[in-house]
Amino acid sequence: MPPEACYYCVWLCSQYCWRIRNCYSVGVGKPRLSVSGNFIITDRQDFPVPLDKFANIIINLVENYLPKVAKNHLLRRFNLSAKLLAFVGSPRLGGNTDVLVDEALDAFREAGGAVEKVFLSSLRINPCQGCFACMHGDGLDSVCIQRDDMTEIYQKMFAADAILWATPIYMWSPTAQMKLFLDRLFPLGDYQKTRWRCALNGKPVGIIIVYAESDPLDSGVFQTRDILKVVAEASGGRVSFVIHSTVGEKGQTRQNAELVQRVRSAATMLYDEGAK
Repeated sequence: MPPEACYYCVWLCSQYCWRIRNCYSVGVGKPRLSVSGNFIITDRQDFPVPLDKFANIIINLVENYLPKVAKNHLLRRFNLSAKLLAFVGSPRLGGNTDVLVDEALDAFREAGGAVEKVFLSSLRINPCQGCFACMHGDGLDSVCIQRDDMTEIYQKMFAADAILWATPIYMWSPTAQMKLFLDRLFPLGDYQKTRWRCALNGKPVGIIIVYAESDPLDSGVFQTRDILKVVAEASGGRVSFVIHSTVGEKGQTRQNAELVQRVRSAATMLYDEGAK
């Protein structure tokens, strides 16, 4: 049997073992497989074999001995790898912000994760109306009373393991597209009393900011950083890193090897934090 097949079998077995061990931990009895391949719970006496101990052995093998490349491949195959959801606040496809986000996504993917990029300028996001419907309790069937593309974005953020916000600076602040998005995170604030309060729930959030000025003091980077950081933290997120840099003409960031490496290293760290 080729090594890849062995890795596949061990990994598949480990997924069943996680379910087995979880069944034991909540005291609902020993699981068995139905004809369809799904787990159903049956009486403990049906199994004379200590499956919980077997499960621990297989899980230990996967965590400690399965080669990283094989493990990452199988994680993605079964949609079990950490997922990064990246938001691009720039309206320019292929611009410097977009280039750095692509580098981050590539590094996160190489580390073993799954990635998705969202161009905020391509979405229909209405401004916050200040109606405070989100503060009136849990009667709403969604995060916000408005029905636009944010309805799906909320759910994607909740499902992600790590988040990246990237924006250029326009007029000494985040772009209008990014600010519109941030305003709509009002329902997640730590001042709320509904189930959406701090809904990012400790997820790591990376922040990338680029600007044209050579002197950061003239760029607006500090207020831009503070806006992104406070919204992330108020929403329950944990800021993992903030990278900011001056950039040149559209797409020239690719030539800045030091900046690209900083972004890639930070994205790898984001994967490690999101996979925990």
